[in-house]
Amino acid sequence: VTPGYRWYALGLLSVINFLNYIDRNVIYALFESIKRDLSLTDTQLGWLGSAYILVFSVAALPFGVISDLRSRRAVIAWGVTVWSAFTFVSGLVRSYWQLFTCRAAVGVGEAAYGPAAASLVADYFPGPRRAMAMGILASGVSLGGVAGLLLGGYLEATYGWRVAFMTVGVPGFVCAVLV
Repeated sequence: VTPGYRWYALGLLSVINFLNYIDRNVIYALFESIKRDLSLTDTQLGWLGSAYILVFSVAALPFGVISDLRSRRAVIAWGVTVWSAFTFVSGLVRSYWQLFTCRAAVGVGEAAYGPAAASLVADYFPGPRRAMAMGILASGVSLGGVAGLLLGGYLEATYGWRVAFMTVGVPGFVCAVLV
């Protein structure tokens, strides 16, 4: 692997991680509008906020194994496509259960990404450069989390919660192709 490709891969994986946390956190900025539009209770909102992490927690281990046995790039591309598609489709739902299902499916896609991305970065950055590379990859967690809230709030106020989901879902498709 050439140094240029190594840095390209790290940059792309970091952008994907950034998008991962935008898609994961955008729902929190949209809660009030979703609650009003779908006539939800606070308990239902709590379950919507937890749906992806419950599925993510269960799916991460099998996807870690799959990432060891198959092409990590294919696992990443599949995961990004799945979470982006279900983030986009979240803007089209008409019921609580449809949105709950979409949020759970976001967790499936995101569970596929983490183990494969960390493994690729570890391979591309051996020894003393690995910690720095992992730090760059991890920066997407905080940056994407904050961006998800800010972008979600802005898009919701300007265009509504449905457009917010659809808008933040689209960039993942571009990244999936680039992987």
